[in-house]
Amino acid sequence: RPHRRASHTHIEHETMAEASTRTRTALVLLAEGFEELEVVAPVDLLRRANVNVTLALVDDQAASSIAEPSLVVKGRNGLSLKADCMLSTWQPGALADLLFVPGGPGVKTLRENSHVLGLVKQHCAAGRLVGAICAAPTVLLEAGVLGTPPALRNITAHFSVFDVLPSCDKEAKVVVDGNIVTSQGAGTAIEFGLKLIEILIDGPTAQAISKAICF
Repeated sequence: RPHRRASHTHIEHETMAEASTRTRTALVLLAEGFEELEVVAPVDLLRRANVNVTLALVDDQAASSIAEPSLVVKGRNGLSLKADCMLSTWQPGALADLLFVPGGPGVKTLRENSHVLGLVKQHCAAGRLVGAICAAPTVLLEAGVLGTPPALRNITAHFSVFDVLPSCDKEAKVVVDGNIVTSQGAGTAIEFGLKLIEILIDGPTAQAISKAICF
């Protein structure tokens, strides 16, 4: 079945003039054990494209009870990032133009978090762009946004989760189906980030950034 390209009009309730001038926003969900390359590469590229990116640390109930919880989160390979905010402080009901879910062992935390699953559902329902890489498409599965047979979304993911994901393309590095963009893993993170820019901003911007980084 051919892959459907994502629409550039996924941001609803805006005129074309408003959409062309407004700064795009992205919300990145971070949990302990995130895959570093899968976060840093796309976020770097998005910020080069002048997207307003917010790194939100997915906090558990214990962390929520701390007056000033640490925003530093460690990736699977020991590299730490400082988030911009706790997810619990993200404005209720607010939607970003892009919701980005990275992979890594931290995916287990994301799959078990009702706030995360709710955000995935809300962004998908509103037609906002949702990106997931590596094992993160399992979060989309948990949220129930990948459809049901015979109307399954076309996706790809890391080979380690092929067996739990329906309609998974085992060859494509990046797959676009409607407003959902998926990718295989750390080695495809740059291609994934450029595709997000192509859809969120435009093709020439993605091409210019690709050239600038010698990709």
